[in-house]
Amino acid sequence: MGYNVKHVLIDQGSSVDILFWETFEGMKIPNDRLIPYAGTLVGFAGDQVIARGYADLETTFGQAAQMDQKLF
Repeated sequence: MGYNVKHVLIDQGSSVDILFWETFEGMKIPNDRLIPYAGTLVGFAGDQVIARGYADLETTFGQAAQMDQKLF
């Protein structure tokens, strides 16, 4: 799709990677890429968020000869 993302949070200790719904929409990811998931995420403070689903997203790092693609 080719969207440049300027700010990224990398948390290697996290068991989940969260993409906020506004970001999902802003990147124009088709809704059919979202796989429904009926679950709740619970934070350390006990706050709860209902997950809408999950998606595997191909991500490109670098440019030209130094480019690499990963599926997240």
